Amino acid sequence: MFFKKPMSNRSKLILLYGFLVLTAVAVFFQSQGPSRLKTEHLWTNNSNPDELNALPALTQEKVYSALANVKDPELQLNIHELGLIYEMSIVKRAVNIIMTLTTPNCPFSKTFIQSIKKELLAIPEIETIKLSLTFDPPWTINRLAPEIRDQLIGVDQAPDHLQN
Repeated sequence: MFFKKPMSNRSKLILLYGFLVLTAVAVFFQSQGPSRLKTEHLWTNNSNPDELNALPALTQEKVYSALANVKDPELQLNIHELGLIYEMSIVKRAVNIIMTLTTPNCPFSKTFIQSIKKELLAIPEIETIKLSLTFDPPWTINRLAPEIRDQLIGVDQAPDHLQN
């Protein structure tokens, strides 16, 4: 047990009440999550079309290299290593990204979105960027890059209760 002395009934009730309040608050914020988060973002690079035509072709490597600069402030891992990017495609000079967050209420959602915008608009070959957030399927620890996951949890695969 966590406590060295036996707890009084009053202390147990206070602890139980605190747990119930925290649970209610978590449920409330979870229910408010994705509906308040903008899930579609569209940005345009203000480049001259003639200048764009003179530039080399846009590659996935160049986009992923820029996305590697978008890091989780707590873990200092980039969004690709975290497995937040579900899909990335390039059509001519338009980049389309479908990604998720670790939770619908991720406190860093705005930071990620602004960093993605900044990093990708810095690439002159990009004309437009469409970023779509999805929570289906939800993110799990198994989406981490395998070497990162192994370092964090010390096994080859997450426990069954953490998988979808």
